[in-house]
Amino acid sequence: MIEKEQEHRLKGMLAALPPRQRLSVILRVYKGLSLTETAAVMGCSEGAVKSHYHSAIQKLKAAVAGKEGVN
Repeated sequence: MIEKEQEHRLKGMLAALPPRQRLSVILRVYKGLSLTETAAVMGCSEGAVKSHYHSAIQKLKAAVAGKEGVN
């Protein structure tokens, strides 16, 4: 039961991220793409992927800690 609740909460937090940040997390974490592959799929530079991913992870960490909303 706890795993389902955590999965549901995580999906909600991911859905609340801005689209580019959400996509960077999905491609890097769930799909296991490299930085170069993620940049190619997203049509942006590797630096932009790093920025989107870092921002997303920081927002997710804050949301998990209950400090603030995801957006």
